[in-house]
Amino acid sequence: MKKKLLFILFASTSLSAQIREKGDVEIIPFIGYSTSDYIFSDSGNLTTTSASSITFGADFYYFFNDR
Repeated sequence: MKKKLLFILFASTSLSAQIREKGDVEIIPFIGYSTSDYIFSDSGNLTTTSASSITFGADFYYFFNDR
C-alpha cells in the first residue's frame, strides 16, 4: 500500500507539466523561514549560536521561446 501511494504521488507530480508559449509571463510570490544552529570555538570553549531569517518576494519569469 505504501509503495502504491508513493507511486501515485510521484506520478501526479510528473504529470503536472505546463505548456508555455513564447511571450508568457509568470509572477510567483514566495515566503520562507529558515533556521540554523552553528558551533564555534572561542578560546577553547565550544559555543552554540542559532540564527533565523525570513525571506519573501516574487520571482518573475518571461519565456523567450516555447521550449
